[in-house]
Amino acid sequence: MADILLLQGMGNNERGWARLLSAYGRTTLVQVSVLDHAEVWEDGRRVTSGPETDRAADRRRNDLEFGRPARIRAEAMVREFAGDRVQDLVIAANHDLGRLALRMRRQGRTLRAVLFLTDHFPPRGPPTVVLHRLAVAALTRQAARRADEVWAISPRIPAGRRHPRRFTVPLPIDDFGLPPSPRDRVAYIGFPSPDHGLDMLFRICGRRGWPVDVVGDSPYLATIRDAAPPGTVFHGVRNDPAEIAAILGRAFCGYAVYRTSGPRSYSHFGFPSKSLYFLAADVPVVITDAGHFNRRLAEAGVGRMVSPDEPAVEAAMADIRERPAAYQEAAAAFRRRQNAAAEAFHHDRLAALGIRSPGADAGGGAGHG
Repeated sequence: MADILLLQGMGNNERGWARLLSAYGRTTLVQVSVLDHAEVWEDGRRVTSGPETDRAADRRRNDLEFGRPARIRAEAMVREFAGDRVQDLVIAANHDLGRLALRMRRQGRTLRAVLFLTDHFPPRGPPTVVLHRLAVAALTRQAARRADEVWAISPRIPAGRRHPRRFTVPLPIDDFGLPPSPRDRVAYIGFPSPDHGLDMLFRICGRRGWPVDVVGDSPYLATIRDAAPPGTVFHGVRNDPAEIAAILGRAFCGYAVYRTSGPRSYSHFGFPSKSLYFLAADVPVVITDAGHFNRRLAEAGVGRMVSPDEPAVEAAMADIRERPAAYQEAAAAFRRRQNAAAEAFHHDRLAALGIRSPGADAGGGAGHG
């Protein structure tokens, strides 16, 4: 049996990813983000799960120190949940956790290290911000050069493009299996910022009488809470899929609007990770022309892609409210195609990295366990 370690943040269906990988071997998921968490998966089942620790207060310090606090915390969880087992593969998010994966390879604690790129922040803003982003970009390029492979969440991310084994990874989407039920709410998931347009969402829902579920938290959210329409529930940060499923089971529409777009915006390079949760619950989504993945959602009829102005967003939400069945069927069909692509991608890449596929002859392939 192979040993696989996922060093990740939060929000890209990390548990679903760990479940998929656990068909190939014992998979340890370590998450360091606004919540810290670790768990172990084997044969599609979670066999060990640690506590969730709130780290939202450490976010700024972690940025200022280029991920050093996150690496220290991740290292401690690796020691606790993976022990002394030599990993066949570590898949690590971005330069901060990627540097830990590369150190583990250098120390002989893993055979291979894959760098997983989730975002890119263009160097714009105040001078201190520009310098920080340039430094992060340099650290990311350095990590990409040394990794065995580079997997990017979007083809637009510039780092690692010269690597001979760089790939765009299709992430798996869970199926929450929610029964048909009345849905009369709107859902938002994320780390709220002015760019996410929650003030606009609150105005629209206030006029329409649609209550809102807000999953996530930030200092900015505290400044606009009073503008939320009646019936709005602020759930705070959530990482448990069952809790998120229960919230989304009441939503007829997901909200993933970004006010800024284009190559001068971070959203142009990123991924609407909140959409993975919406798709798992067959919740159609209102999106803007930001990340590369958004166009695929629009083309598949999973939701509506509109300009980030209030009348257009409101009209799209009203259309989804009137035609829920068509959008929900499109979401289910898209999820099936995406998951087939995710399974094929991981079968091919793990085979290339020396890890045998599920159901392979027990005497063949790689793996030391």
